[in-house]
Amino acid sequence: MNFIIQDLLDYSQIKAGKFRLNYSTFNIRETIEKVMCMQSSKARDKGLNFGVKFKNINISEESLMIGESPLICCDEHRIM
Repeated sequence: MNFIIQDLLDYSQIKAGKFRLNYSTFNIRETIEKVMCMQSSKARDKGLNFGVKFKNINISEESLMIGESPLICCDEHRIM
């Protein structure tokens, strides 16, 4: 519910021309780990397999095998 309210507030800011992203530099691997932690139990409760697979990157709840993780600059909360 909180995400819906936030999206509505963002939409109204976009319409008013006042929307701003909060840029920061962060480790994408750590952000993916946060999302995995937040969503894995919900997926498991629904009987779903939950994982992410990128070229040369394999992330699942049981196995986290990432070499070097790039730092990226964008709005981390939007990515999540």
